[in-house]
Order: sequence, then structure tokens, then C-alpha cells
Amino acid sequence: MSAVNETPAIAEIDAPQFCPWCGTPSPYRSEPHTPLWQRAAEETGQVAPEVVQESLETEAFVTGCAGCRRVSHVVGHHAGDHAAHSAPQ
Repeated sequence: MSAVNETPAIAEIDAPQFCPWCGTPSPYRSEPHTPLWQRAAEETGQVAPEVVQESLETEAFVTGCAGCRRVSHVVGHHAGDHAAHSAPQ
């Protein structure tokens, strides 16, 4: 039997849910941005190795908090399969 208001597993949460400053529930929206590795490649003319690209791949979110009236930008990194890259063979 499961409860009606079960909290989703952290892996199932698509975006931050609370203001990082005051803790008020605050819906975030996805914010498009250029990945750091891509900006560096455009500036230097050199393409970063794939492992660097994967490490610097992020998602950005933004919200305006009704509680403390601050605008917050949050950048999230993917856990992905990075353990496979760093695990000793």
C-alpha cells in the first residue's frame, strides 16, 4: 500500500522545488544556456575531449521567489555515468 502524498525519489525530480535562500516552495523553469565546454571551444578554437564535455554538461533553472523576492539561478550537473570514467580498471 502506498501513501497518496509520497515524495518522489531524488532522481525523479526534474527541477529544483524550493528557494535556496528562504526555503519557500518555488517552481523553477528551465533556462537555456550554452555549455561551458562549447563556449571555451568557440573562444579558443579547440574542441574539448568528450569526458570534459560530459563533465561540464549542465542544466540551468531560474525562479522568482514570492517569499523573499529574490531571483535565483541554479545550475545542475548530471550524475550520469561518470563513475564508469573514473573507476579503476
